[in-house]
Order: sequence, then structure tokens, then C-alpha cells
Amino acid sequence: ATSEAAPETTTQSLPEVKTSFEQKTFTVSVPEGWNTTPNREVEASDIMVFKGDMEKIMSIPCVIINVDVPEDGKSFEEGVKTMEEMSGAKPIDDITIDGKTYKGFELKENDMTGTIMAREENGKTIGITLANVQPTDPDVLAILQSLKVK
Repeated sequence: ATSEAAPETTTQSLPEVKTSFEQKTFTVSVPEGWNTTPNREVEASDIMVFKGDMEKIMSIPCVIINVDVPEDGKSFEEGVKTMEEMSGAKPIDDITIDGKTYKGFELKENDMTGTIMAREENGKTIGITLANVQPTDPDVLAILQSLKVK
């Protein structure tokens, strides 16, 4: 018998996730219309999924997920501070999705605006960069809810 998780109580219905991607440190599923780069490596600890034409990557919705062990015994907080310094992102209020709280940062790079989100799970840092899309977008919520850390 398969055990199904209790249904999510959300005020908005999310799109069904169709395609699953298995990476070294996590699995993630995406709704129809979302793709990843063809040269994706299963052994990688990150993935870039996007909606639309790869040629227009700077202007289409894009979600980059990275799940990795912090380098050289750095704490999660140290890793987030380094990420903040490197990206020049400004801290924003924490973002809670599906009961999981992420540290949030606003990203502005050239014409692109976005959000960087980070949290810790199973000793790994989950870093998510959203470009040209909001964390509250139904497609993004469906992707983030499907994320399973190994």
C-alpha cells in the first residue's frame, strides 16, 4: 500500500508537477512548460529550471536550486553571509513556504531582479535563486514544495 501525505491546506491551487529531476543531493519536480538545460549533470548538486526559451534566459522565469554541504565546516550562517557578500544582495524579510523558513535577499543584477533564498536541512544548505519570478508564484511554490533533500 502506498502512503500518501495529507493534502496541503493552501488558499491557492498549485499546478501539478509533471517532470522530476534527480540530482546528487536532491530531487525536484517541475510543472509543465518548465525545462532544464540539456547538458544537466545528475552528479551536480545544483540545477537551473526555466520557463520559456533558453535564448531569452535573462528575461524569462528561472529557478536555480543548489543543495550542498557547507564548505570546510562553515556554519550555515557563515555560508549565508558569504553568499550575501558575493552577490551584493540586500537582506529582506524571511520567506516561509510550506512551513519551511528561508533567509531572504533581494537580487538586482543589470536588468534582472530576483530573490535569493537559503535554509538548512539535513546538514546541507539549500540555496534558491529566483530570477524574473516571485516566491509566491504558483509554479515556483509547486517547484519548492516538490524539493526533497537527500
